[in-house]
Amino acid sequence: MPRRQRPAVTTYHGLREAPDTPAVTTQARAAFVTAHPDLKLQPLVVVIAAYNEADNIGAVLDEVPLQIADVPVSLLVIDDGSTDDTTPVAARHGALVCTLRANRGHGVALRLGYRIAREGGAQYIATLDGDGQWDPADLPAMVKLLESGDADFVIGSRQLGETENTEALLRNTGVRFFARVVSWLTRTHLTDTSSGLRLMRAGLTGTVTQTQPQYQTSELLIGALLQGYRVAEVPTVMRRRLSGTSRKGHNVAYGLRYARVIAHTFVRERRASRSMPAVRPVTDSEPAPRPGS
Repeated sequence: MPRRQRPAVTTYHGLREAPDTPAVTTQARAAFVTAHPDLKLQPLVVVIAAYNEADNIGAVLDEVPLQIADVPVSLLVIDDGSTDDTTPVAARHGALVCTLRANRGHGVALRLGYRIAREGGAQYIATLDGDGQWDPADLPAMVKLLESGDADFVIGSRQLGETENTEALLRNTGVRFFARVVSWLTRTHLTDTSSGLRLMRAGLTGTVTQTQPQYQTSELLIGALLQGYRVAEVPTVMRRRLSGTSRKGHNVAYGLRYARVIAHTFVRERRASRSMPAVRPVTDSEPAPRPGS
């Protein structure tokens, strides 16, 4: 595989505000823009939000080809306040890196990545995790669905494929349960609402409201469905982490928090839909963002 030219690494220091203020992401983005003032990204940007994944991120990035289904690719890593060498390792393996000074949460990091991708001219945005559990080899089939105009948002479903981590039996049961709940709420047949392997039109990330610091996958998905975006699934294999352990916490606690996000998002989007006109057809042009994007 040809090697990418190593991009500059963006970091910032001396932040005085509390870690939970928007200044963390604002300053990270400002530093990134300063380092890359004329940045023009490829049509497909693979966004990876990573926290202390120095041991895994390099191998993950090396798996992503320069083109996916004939669409050129850029790699963008949002280092979510890592205390290890995630940033320099990601840069050595060909990614543009925007580094948050403090840990802000997976959802916050992804939103920052979406914004940078949109502002860099991306047409499509894909997401992977920094631990190697999702296989980029499944992305070509997803890209073809968007390129053909058959979908706006594509999910890699482990329920249509398989999960190699047989120890996560309770979590897999939860995946199936919440897929049924979201399917019932949105009147859409889904099998996996929390997959980290996703592909979407870039403009979608600017119109769907996103506020969750964590569990952003279900928030973005439910918002997209209730706004009329077309969602499809493709089979995928969820692999074991390359190394380390999951930071999602206890299965029961994770499930309860995930359920609250589903309920909150559904109620919010239903209220918003009553006061908004019908969703316009999806285009590749950049739509005006809604509050919270």
